[in-house]
Amino acid sequence: MKITIIGPDDSKLLESFLNGKPVSFAEHKGYKIFVDDAYENNQKKLEQIAQQLQEQAAENLTLANTIRKTTKTLWHQ
Repeated sequence: MKITIIGPDDSKLLESFLNGKPVSFAEHKGYKIFVDDAYENNQKKLEQIAQQLQEQAAENLTLANTIRKTTKTLWHQ
């Protein structure tokens, strides 16, 4: 099993964890814990969302430019 822990640097927490002592993340705020490939899957999903947002932004810019050109043309008629 693979566990990925994302959060602030905390040497005491890390030391306890590495020494096999029980740790409670309730006392340590700001951490996310992922099991097996959950972290990688989450990162891939975020990358996909970012790509979709970039594509939508490009489409919106193209549409805005088309509207601007059309409006300009209509005003000159």
